[in-house]
Amino acid sequence: MAAEAGVPVNTTQEWYRLLVDLKVANLRIHSGPAADEPSIKTLGSVERPVYQVHGRLTSRGELLLPGGRFTVRDRAKLATWLTNLQAAGPGQPTARGTGPFGLTREQLAEAHAALAQPLDFATRGLPHAKAVAQARLKLKLPVVFEVAGNESAAGQEAVTEELQGLSCGTALAYLLRPAGLGLAPRVGARGGLELSVRPAGRSSEAWPVGWPPGAARPLPELFQSFTSSIDDVTVAETLGAIEERLKAPVLFDRYALARHGIDPAAVRVTLPEMKTSYSQLLTRVLSKAKLKYELRIDEAGKPLLWITTMLPAG
Repeated sequence: MAAEAGVPVNTTQEWYRLLVDLKVANLRIHSGPAADEPSIKTLGSVERPVYQVHGRLTSRGELLLPGGRFTVRDRAKLATWLTNLQAAGPGQPTARGTGPFGLTREQLAEAHAALAQPLDFATRGLPHAKAVAQARLKLKLPVVFEVAGNESAAGQEAVTEELQGLSCGTALAYLLRPAGLGLAPRVGARGGLELSVRPAGRSSEAWPVGWPPGAARPLPELFQSFTSSIDDVTVAETLGAIEERLKAPVLFDRYALARHGIDPAAVRVTLPEMKTSYSQLLTRVLSKAKLKYELRIDEAGKPLLWITTMLPAG
């Protein structure tokens, strides 16, 4: 079992005593990164399998296991989880869906609907942590933080974009991403849906900042023709002007930009007068900074422009 940083010693001792009482063999608790995912490895033979369970003890004192989340007060539920594992093997302790985030189609639709709630307050100038704290109050689903400091983990840097009017799901995913955090719906220990805030990583899914629009064309103005020229203007200023004309939020993937040292306010662009569209202009301008754009929609169907790098975000 990997214990995250910040887990009190007495909490670790409580869990050790509980698991020993539940006859868990070869128990070992060590420190480990929060990004470690719970897992089950099958050892031994087909006739006599041995299950090696890797769990994670969060800074909140909760034990995360594949398909389960427990506190020290959940002795009976944890005992049932262990009994089911011993009897049926991995994948059987709890019912999981086969869709994204391990949810069923119905559960995913429920999460999507809950996260479509509009953000009804101004975000520009607010510290990220305060914006996250206010946004979570708008949601009907509980938000559980798997990182130390809860909302404060999102940081105190001021939000530079205005997210008011976007859905809470897209806004929260955007506010958390610069700090390397992700939002993920899941089934909690009591069987209901909840939203987990955890370190984002290659091994874990995260709720996206907007979704592909599919066959819909939610922003037809993006493809209208007009005449344009740019004379020594930064990429950031150009995007600000485009955002104002299209009336659609322009959101920067600041996590990826920081990772690759790209500053849109430091790259200047000059383009001759030409017949173009906003889509073509965006592609030309952004390429100067090794950036690209994606047309996305939030959970309520509102269009936005997602600006990220041409390089792997990591």
